Amino acid sequence: MKCIALTGGIGAGKSAAAAEFARLGAEVIDADKISRRIMLPGESAYNKVVAEFGSGILLQDGTINRRALGDIVFSEREKLEKLNSITHSQIYEEIKRGINMSEAEVVCVEIPLLFTTKCPVEFDMKIAVIASPETRIKRTMARDNVTLEQVEARMEKQLSDEELKVLADYVIENDGDIELLRKQVEAIYNSLLK
Repeated sequence: MKCIALTGGIGAGKSAAAAEFARLGAEVIDADKISRRIMLPGESAYNKVVAEFGSGILLQDGTINRRALGDIVFSEREKLEKLNSITHSQIYEEIKRGINMSEAEVVCVEIPLLFTTKCPVEFDMKIAVIASPETRIKRTMARDNVTLEQVEARMEKQLSDEELKVLADYVIENDGDIELLRKQVEAIYNSLLK
């Protein structure tokens, strides 16, 4: 089994690249989906997050309003670090469990904070998905229905494409169409199976 990490900034197209790996047969583990699951009522991180950030982050049904929580943690680094300290160890345990249970030849872990946290998972290849700031802003505003200022605030807290290029083993440039993305993913996937 080969285990790869897929990272990149907001709006770069990590999920689109992950979907292409899945299309080729890879099993995809999404750290953001794990994060959302462990913050549901009754799950492992819910009470700690609500205790730390207050009931103002809750929707009427008692679930955590991720946008409200995001506005808080992306405005102050200390608050983001606190959220990460609550959730990251649990997220990494779930990732390890998913890798250990997989029978796929390639496991692709979509993990936005790969290079900015102490990730205890070993990967055969670390891949960064990058795109121009204009593309990322446009995609994120359309997908998340957020303002330019909100997107820029989040981008400021993330590594630049130049930093990602230095840290990653391989870079996927995702400013083009789906066919260009597909060709890059197929080349990586085929190299992993050799």
